[in-house]
Parts: sequence; structure tokens; C-alpha cells
Amino acid sequence: MGSTEQLTTVATSPRSAELPSRWRWAARTAHSASSTLLRIGLTAVLAATLGLMAWAVLPLAAGWHGRVVLSGSMQPAINPGDVVLAVPVDPSRLRPGQTIAFRDPARQDHVDVHRIVRRNSDGTFTTRGDANASADSTPVPASNIVGLPRLRVPWIGLPQYWWRHHDYAPIGLTVVVLAAAMWAVASAPRGAAIPIGRHRRA
Repeated sequence: MGSTEQLTTVATSPRSAELPSRWRWAARTAHSASSTLLRIGLTAVLAATLGLMAWAVLPLAAGWHGRVVLSGSMQPAINPGDVVLAVPVDPSRLRPGQTIAFRDPARQDHVDVHRIVRRNSDGTFTTRGDANASADSTPVPASNIVGLPRLRVPWIGLPQYWWRHHDYAPIGLTVVVLAAAMWAVASAPRGAAIPIGRHRRA
């Protein structure tokens, strides 16, 4: 009989009654911490994206020319999906070894970024991509030169690169991540933080 009373006393003791509430508090704390970390991560992604977009767009107001790199001909220095910003340059000042942005003589609506191999006697330039085994087949007239690349913004042009190559899955994933990041910022709590814990009534 004494043994039964002892078990009953232990089971209903205040300390054992606190255990479920402590578990619930720990679960709420863990959930709140994970939600906060996720929100911080998504906010960081959105901030980084907006920062890269600003770097890619603001120089255009100063007369620079920007383009999305769609090939790997200049790897490893320049990768597909990078945005290259070029400043206007006097073609007479260009020398072999410099990288230039130019309208492709074979495709006037296409801008390439390649390195000058030599300056020809007729005023044209022979160019080659760093990753290419041979020089470009068509010399570049001085009038086709857009500028001298001065700034590379990584990754920001990847959606255009994926679209050109019909790789739609990464585009969809990017849209989902950016939408989640904007939701995280928009739904962030305003005002003072609510303290977590138990409070006794006076």
C-alpha cells in the first residue's frame, strides 16, 4: 500500500507536471529560432540580389554599356550569366591584350566580350575568347567597338542565360526563392519583440 502511494506522489509532483510544459516551451523556442533563421536567410538573398541589380544598372546612367554574357568563351575570368559593364573608349588607344566589348560583325545585334589579339593595318582588330583555341574569323571594325569592360557583376544575368538555353527549372526556382524572400521581408514583425517565457500574475 505504501508503495502505491509513493508512485502516485511522484507522478503528481509539481516537478513532473512541469515537464510537458517545458517540452512545449522548448518546441516553441526551436520553431521560433528556425523561423527567424529562415527569415534572415531569405532577407539576405533578397538584399544581395537587389545589390547586384543596383551594381548592374546604376553605371548605365553614366553612359556605360552593359551586357549579359551568354557563352563561356572568356572563362575563367568571365562566366555565363555575368553582367559586364563597359566604359566608352577611343579605339585608337586600344592595344593587344586588352579586353573589349564589341558588336559582332557577323551579328550586329549581338555584343561580344573578347580579348584583342592584334591590331590590323586596316584599322580593324583581331579578337579571341580566352577559352577559345583560335581567333575570331571576322576582324572587328573600330566603329563596332562598344567599350572597355571595367566592371563584372556575377550571376545577375543568369535568368537570361537560362532562358536562352531553354533551361526553365532554375528560373522557376529563382522566382520561388525571391517571392519567399519578399514575403519574409513584408511579413516581418513590426515594433518591439515579444519576450518568450512564462510570467506569473501578481
